[in-house]
Amino acid sequence: MANQKARAAAAPAPSVKKSAKDRRAEAERRRKQQQVTLLVVIGLVALGVVALVLLATTRPITAEIAPEVSSRFEQDYGSIPDEWFTRTPEGFFAIGNPDAPVTMEEFSSFSCSACRSFHDNYFKGLLDKIQAGQLRFVYIPLTNYGSWESTNMARAAVCAGVQDKFWEMHDVLFDWQARLATQSNEPRRHSSAAELLGLDRNAFDACYDNQATTDVLNAAASVRDARGIASTPTVYLDGQKVYPEAADGSSALSLSQIRGIIESKAAAG
Repeated sequence: MANQKARAAAAPAPSVKKSAKDRRAEAERRRKQQQVTLLVVIGLVALGVVALVLLATTRPITAEIAPEVSSRFEQDYGSIPDEWFTRTPEGFFAIGNPDAPVTMEEFSSFSCSACRSFHDNYFKGLLDKIQAGQLRFVYIPLTNYGSWESTNMARAAVCAGVQDKFWEMHDVLFDWQARLATQSNEPRRHSSAAELLGLDRNAFDACYDNQATTDVLNAAASVRDARGIASTPTVYLDGQKVYPEAADGSSALSLSQIRGIIESKAAAG
């Protein structure tokens, strides 16, 4: 008898069969709980993405200027009189004696590898003519040519020029093009570079997106359209196209040919 009572006590209680209504209610509770869990997970992921974006857009960006670039600033520009650093009526930056016998205009983009090549070979190869007062060089910044859209780089050069450092920033940007590719188009990097060049960083940042800077870039595009320019670099010598081909469609003038024209005009007075 005792064993029967023990077995009866140990036996599981008979299960109560749930009604269809109860089963539906339980399924609905589980569904809602899963939805809440999913929303929490999505929310946490979204917060993580926002945090990463904020980190990426606010963290400082270093802007190293290569020693071989900065070491040339004084040599290349230090001996040129202040009054030879000028701007055209459109706002383009020019270097050289305003009364020089020859004027060169370069339509260029800071993201264009051919423009970097022209800078490294022709521009640097003509600095002595600029320093001697025989050549005035005008840089006209275009932004829709090259390996990427380079408006930010053009803005950086213009705003450095407002504080008398256009040509230094121009050198830095071409060097960065080779070293950093699209990262050279980063506004925070430009702001850091401005500080390294000794500029007022707050003034530079304020200049970056202002209307006066935009007007310079718009003026460059207007001159480009008026002359029918379809590629960069396109270079004019006293109004005649000399690069990447001559006005008559013949081969571009070499550096030595351009130097010869400058020397001839300088000698003629």
